[in-house]
Amino acid sequence: MDFPRAAFALSLALSLSVLAVSFPAAGVAGQSQSGTPAQQPAQPPKSGAGTQPAASPASQPGSQPAGQSSDLDREIQDQKKELESTRKDLEAKRRTAKQLLGKEQTAVKDLRRVDKEINVTEKYVKKLTRTEGTLDRQLTVTTGEVHKARDALSLQRELLAWRLREIYKYGRTRSLEFLLSSESFAQLLVRYRYLAMVADSDKQLMQEFDRDRAHLENSEAKLKTQLSGITSLRKEKEHEKGNLVSLRTTKQTTVNKIQSERKSYEEAARELERAAARTAKILDALERRRKDELARKVPTPAWMLSADFEKNRGILNWPVSGSVASGFGNSVHPRFGTKTFNPGIDISAPLGTEIKAVSRGRVDYASWLEGLGNCIILNHGAGYYTLYAHAAEVFVRVGQEVPAGQVIAKVGDSESIRGSCLHFEVRKGKQALDPEQWLR
Repeated sequence: MDFPRAAFALSLALSLSVLAVSFPAAGVAGQSQSGTPAQQPAQPPKSGAGTQPAASPASQPGSQPAGQSSDLDREIQDQKKELESTRKDLEAKRRTAKQLLGKEQTAVKDLRRVDKEINVTEKYVKKLTRTEGTLDRQLTVTTGEVHKARDALSLQRELLAWRLREIYKYGRTRSLEFLLSSESFAQLLVRYRYLAMVADSDKQLMQEFDRDRAHLENSEAKLKTQLSGITSLRKEKEHEKGNLVSLRTTKQTTVNKIQSERKSYEEAARELERAAARTAKILDALERRRKDELARKVPTPAWMLSADFEKNRGILNWPVSGSVASGFGNSVHPRFGTKTFNPGIDISAPLGTEIKAVSRGRVDYASWLEGLGNCIILNHGAGYYTLYAHAAEVFVRVGQEVPAGQVIAKVGDSESIRGSCLHFEVRKGKQALDPEQWLR
């Protein structure tokens, strides 16, 4: 080789040396006169993905889609916000209960306080259960990510070990010898490009190894955090279940006191009268709003302008399966002689029994009503309303339209001295009607 070619070859060799120093895995075997490898090294180890470097776990076939993982994360964040809000409400109820402990003047007030605490505790336990299920799904996803990351890292480790053995066998100086032995300028360029490609391939292999190792470390750390979080949540859930048992025991003691003591029972009867007055006030406001909307010609669904509800008098399905514990109208307590008026009927049914809308309607009220607990009022048009009280869970919201037969709540015992039951009313405006005359 003449001097200019030798000088250029030396310059290229130095460039290659820089590559090799910055990335030691650039060494390769010699090549033949044509510029192709003179001796083929042993084949790299074969794994499930073949001889090519494994794709990152996030891009491997069958791996968890990134979108689904993100959706789970967002769902968990939303549920945690709801949990925090309910937890604050529960803490406020418990602070109030602690302040009033031993200061309540009547058993009825004590019953209401306990009922409110039971209600918010049940909501909290329900939300804890829902979040637990979501965290379980997230845990499954992360466990899958860890398994895939371990498989990918194992393959990269095998490929890297094979390359290091090849480099050790042939040595980096062989690359310089291979380059400087070129017999022509064209062959020199071919060999240089080949060495540069090998160096780039080895560099990529190392980068993929580092990436897969980092991914595995992140996934394992994430899994550890999730396991800790779900363990803590389950402990809290069990603790709150224990609180519910204690609260229900306290409530039963209070109910027994009301039923056995004349003074307490009479106070409960007066409370029912006050609850009826509150209901009448709410219905009066709803009816005024309905008439005002009609006068202003506010767009109203056609079914609310018809007399369909009235036409179904005597053939409506019962809102819940059970037996009537207390009928409509006046009654006298057999022991105390206390007279009370029931504006609806009370239907005994097990806790959790489904409560269904007796006719198509719009939810005009869905909240806690003192004396009746969780309460729903449906507007059936033409001034007719139905009321469902003492519910454990409510599944509808104000403004929602529901068809006949839709489950709107579950039977509970909130503010009930009769145990689990549904208090059901039919109203024409604020006037109470006998529900049994409307049911089949």
